[in-house]
Amino acid sequence: HTNGEGKIPGLTRKLVANEIINLEVNVQIKVLDTPGHTFAHLCFLLSEDGIAKAVFTGDTLFNAGVGNCGNGGDAEVLYRTISEQFYTLDDSVVVYPGHEYLENNLRFTLSLEPENTDAQTWLAKALQADPVIEPLNTTVGDERKFNTFFRLSNRTIRNALDCSDSSDKDVFVALRSRRDNW
Repeated sequence: HTNGEGKIPGLTRKLVANEIINLEVNVQIKVLDTPGHTFAHLCFLLSEDGIAKAVFTGDTLFNAGVGNCGNGGDAEVLYRTISEQFYTLDDSVVVYPGHEYLENNLRFTLSLEPENTDAQTWLAKALQADPVIEPLNTTVGDERKFNTFFRLSNRTIRNALDCSDSSDKDVFVALRSRRDNW
C-alpha cells in the first residue's frame, strides 16, 4: 500500500487501488484500497472469468463483524469502505478474513438481535467446528443475514443502539463503538 511505504522491510513493489494481478488467463485478483481499520490496508478480490468468487479481507471485514479502528483508523472511513466495496458484492462471494472471530462476533450480534435465527444457527456451527482444522467460511449473502454491520436498517439493532432515526453511517459508527466496549 502506498501509505505503508517505509514500514515494510524489504518492500520492492507497492500495490495500488484497482490494480489487476493476472494469475492465469481467466483468474485475476483486484487490489482494493480499504482504509478504516488503518489507513494503509488492502483487500483482494479474486475473480474467475470476470465473476467475483472470493474476497480476502484481512482486518477490514471479519465473519460476522468488521475490523476495529484502534490502530489509527477511523470508523466513518471504515463505514465508507464497507458500504462502497463490500455491500455491493454478490451474495455468492466467499469471505476470507485475516482472523477467526466468528463465535465472538455472533455473540455480539445476538446481544443486539437475540431473535436472529441465522446468527443462532451459525453460532451452533461455530461451537462445533475446530477453526484450525475446518474453518467456517461465510459468503457475502451470509453476512447480510447476521453481520450487524451489514444490517444497519434493522429496527431491532437500531433500537438497541438508540439510533432509530439515525443515518446508516451513524448506526455503523455506534455499532463500532458498542463492539469496542463489548
